[in-house]
Amino acid sequence: AAALGAKLLAERGHVGEALVAVEHALHALGTQAIDLNGNGVDEARLRLLRCRFGASAGDLAGAELLAAHKRAVDAAPGWSKAHYALGECHDRLLSAQLEAAGTDLASIEKAYVREGHLIGALKGYGAALRRSGRHLLRALPRLMALWLRFADFRHGANATGSLRQLDRDVEAELTKLIVGGMPSHYWRVVLPQLASRIAHDDQTCRAVVHKALGMLLAEYPHQALWTLAPLRHSHSKARSEAATHIIKRYKASADRYRPGGSAQVDQYVDAVQQLIGFTGHPLSDLIGKNRRFSLQREYPSLWKLRPARVLIPLQASLSAWHGHIASGERAPPPPGAGA
Repeated sequence: AAALGAKLLAERGHVGEALVAVEHALHALGTQAIDLNGNGVDEARLRLLRCRFGASAGDLAGAELLAAHKRAVDAAPGWSKAHYALGECHDRLLSAQLEAAGTDLASIEKAYVREGHLIGALKGYGAALRRSGRHLLRALPRLMALWLRFADFRHGANATGSLRQLDRDVEAELTKLIVGGMPSHYWRVVLPQLASRIAHDDQTCRAVVHKALGMLLAEYPHQALWTLAPLRHSHSKARSEAATHIIKRYKASADRYRPGGSAQVDQYVDAVQQLIGFTGHPLSDLIGKNRRFSLQREYPSLWKLRPARVLIPLQASLSAWHGHIASGERAPPPPGAGA
């Protein structure tokens, strides 16, 4: 009730009064030891409101704001929203420092290394994702964007000892998420981001991207193959070779994941190749008076698509499932499912 009342005050523009209401509620909660949820969420919710209203009023900023978010996490370690808010706080502080650094490499490195906001943001977002899918569509793409921006800088900068250590810490955090840190179907949300960096210049970043794409191929080949197979025809030699390597490595063990997995890869690759050819087919051959176009003759793999084990990527088949409150409310799609 106190949280709701404070929100209503803030919505009416009375941020100062809302902050006072939250402070009184926190004091009452501390003296009476009341926790209706029994897991610290009531206190954590009030502490997050204090962070929001305090930042709006100018009472909390920088290290004090970060410490206030950490107290919210301490109050309810199992609540995903507290971890997400902490990651977001680290994210905003890092973004402000990078913006102030401009293009000066020494200042950018200092922003990354000095206060640990990058690894703090990754850990906060990662902890939220391990506990719930509620913040999936915001946390995971942002986590990837932060990491890829750092990898771009890391590749172009002279590696100091502190920067190399941060690189190892970031790689370890991402590897934990890929290898069982959170449900594998979450990664489908960032499939386009991963595919766009398939040939990243930084070797460490490229290895992590390939590991994530290999995991998606093994768990959800229908979605991953529609993304990776066209990259084999990229005009970029590096991207083409990387996609070919990942698909070839998966194909070598595809039959262990599911019967007919290797043949399925061939069907996708062939279908994508003929789709590319069909979309580039001369229009005159399709509408000319003296020529009758035959899909069966020109593109037999497309003609035989119905009996093939290939799923056309409609919107429903590419939408990622994500649970909001309880994981038992909806079951995630089984591995290998097209929808």
